[in-house]
Amino acid sequence: MGLLDFLTGKKIKKPSSTSSLDFYVPQFSGINNPELNSTYVAVCDAHARHLSKIKPFVKRNGEMVKTKNYINNVLSLRMNPKMSAAQGWEILARDYFMVNNAIAWIEWDFKNYNAPLRAIWPLDPDKNSMQVVRGTTPGQVYVKFTLDGQEKIVDYDEILLVTRNAKPSTLLGQQSKATDAILKVIQTQFEGIELAITQSAYIRFVIQSPTPLKKEERERRAKEFSDTYLGSGSVGLAYVDGAQELKQVNSQAKYIDAEQLKILQNMIYEALGSNEKIPTGTYSEDEFQSYYETSLEPFVIKLTSELTYKVLTQGEREKGNEIAVDVDRLQTASLNTRVKIADRYLKLPVMIPNVVSDLLFLPKSEAGDKEYQTLNYKEEKQVDPDDQDPDETDPDETDPNNKEENDNA
Repeated sequence: MGLLDFLTGKKIKKPSSTSSLDFYVPQFSGINNPELNSTYVAVCDAHARHLSKIKPFVKRNGEMVKTKNYINNVLSLRMNPKMSAAQGWEILARDYFMVNNAIAWIEWDFKNYNAPLRAIWPLDPDKNSMQVVRGTTPGQVYVKFTLDGQEKIVDYDEILLVTRNAKPSTLLGQQSKATDAILKVIQTQFEGIELAITQSAYIRFVIQSPTPLKKEERERRAKEFSDTYLGSGSVGLAYVDGAQELKQVNSQAKYIDAEQLKILQNMIYEALGSNEKIPTGTYSEDEFQSYYETSLEPFVIKLTSELTYKVLTQGEREKGNEIAVDVDRLQTASLNTRVKIADRYLKLPVMIPNVVSDLLFLPKSEAGDKEYQTLNYKEEKQVDPDDQDPDETDPDETDPNNKEENDNA
């Protein structure tokens, strides 16, 4: 139920039919057995771990809006009664990369006028049985799903949806066919290895009889030979009479080599905007900056845009309010780099002490948010532009004798 429906006393009408835009998560090779696509899962987990550090908040003119702390608490502290905000963003980020869709329900309680935003619930289209349904009013779209065993029908505007690889013809992101083909090849590779291991001892010898035998007789002789010579007590040497011919079966499974498998893994890295250094954390500062701009930042921008539109009212947005993300937690820089930046910063004409404190992981000072000019570091507003140093004035303008001498000359 939206705010307007609540204020006017209107109730959601029962949907008339199921829409063709049902929530559907494209299945790809190995999604139900992620261990078969360990590279794909490792990269998605790395993305999710980094994005769990984001801290969304309501801001206006670059500053946090303290009157919206009830929203800030949901976005950065406790997303819902069952999970922290960090855990919730990690779940949504993993879904965004794993199945190309991050979906959540924004729960409102408009009876609580001071804090109407109650919670945000990440949803799984499969486990929550999600589907888009049409109401009796033309153009009205609702989302039906189950949560904690209860069926809920909410306005589509109450659904947070961040998609990857989306198309104009659908609400949801799609799995790339090229990526799907790569994952199928990798899964087939590991399935072949598993099958070869489990069946490596099934058929190792073939005994050919010179005369036709009945099925029961063939099975009896095969079992007798296996129990006698191929069991745990076998010494690897068998004696047979001249009526039978023994042939050994040598079968070798066909696998792609390590170099070919590496090529397939690199294709997955490219599809997910990553490389082998991201999951292992062996990247440099410049490599992480590039990784952030190409892979993490697009999710952050889409998320803040969706949150701004879905959480804030039109009036709040018109006043300049928006939901932003503090990305400082996503920036990776060594202490040596921070010291160099602070040193350069202190040489600027105007500086803010708390900026240096943040760079060097030092406590902030009480007046450290004010701007200071590098003239004995006086506060900027205390510096009089007409106040000049006597040593820097023209002696002809201050010494009348000099002026007289100049006139005589």
